[in-house]
Amino acid sequence: MNARVVNCITFLLALVAAVLLSRMVLLLFAARPDNPGVELIIWVSTPLYWPWQWIDAGQPRYGARFERGALLGVCLCWCAQWGLRRWWQRRSPEHTAPR
Repeated sequence: MNARVVNCITFLLALVAAVLLSRMVLLLFAARPDNPGVELIIWVSTPLYWPWQWIDAGQPRYGARFERGALLGVCLCWCAQWGLRRWWQRRSPEHTAPR
């Protein structure tokens, strides 16, 4: 795996985290779902949020809500980014060469 692949994976993880975080903030402040921008973010983030929907099963459908599942998804993306970067740094030749 080369540096370009690692950078692409970390970029995609950051993009997923940003979309989930924006979803969480919009729903926390009870953004109107009929707004086209809010509707787009909710539509894009729904498949990303799907694995963690069971955590928020008791949340109200409308109004302000705190989606713990979205926060979990963001934290997992950040941890995956950090782990991938650490793995790549330890694997790179300048860190393994004797000094």
